[in-house]
Amino acid sequence: MRKATFAVYLIYILVTISLVGVRFIDIKYFMGETVNGERASLSHWRRYTLQLLIFAGLLFIAVKILAQWNLL
Repeated sequence: MRKATFAVYLIYILVTISLVGVRFIDIKYFMGETVNGERASLSHWRRYTLQLLIFAGLLFIAVKILAQWNLL
C-alpha cells in the first residue's frame, strides 16, 4: 500500500511540474497567449506558476486531511 501511495504522490508532483514546464515552453518558443488574446510574457508565466503551485499544494493538503478522516 505504501509503494502505491508514493507512486501517486510522485505522479501528482510530476504532472504539476510538467504543467509549469509546458506553459514555459508555450510562452518562450510558441508565442503563447493569455485568455485576452495578448502575447503572454514571463511575468504571466510566473503568476501562472505561483497560482498553480498554491492550488496544487492546497488540493494536496485537502485530500490528505479528507483521507485521514476516511471521507474519501
